[in-house]
Amino acid sequence: MYLKMGKQVTIGNLIAVLSTLMISIFIWAKSMETKAAEHDMRIKSLERISSRFEQKLDKINGTLVQILIELQNKVDEKK
Repeated sequence: MYLKMGKQVTIGNLIAVLSTLMISIFIWAKSMETKAAEHDMRIKSLERISSRFEQKLDKINGTLVQILIELQNKVDEKK
């Protein structure tokens, strides 16, 4: 808002500018809140997927350990 030397800032003009600014800030804040909520949901989803893969890897690791033990036992029996 550029003021010329002869103009005065009236309450009406000030309210109009401030209300527009407040509405813009409110819309921006809601947008940021929505984006934060979306990112939070994505993070939680990825954490669940990561947890599932971790469980599968633990199961595979247990199976591999069991196979290696059985192979070691067979080698020991042949000696």
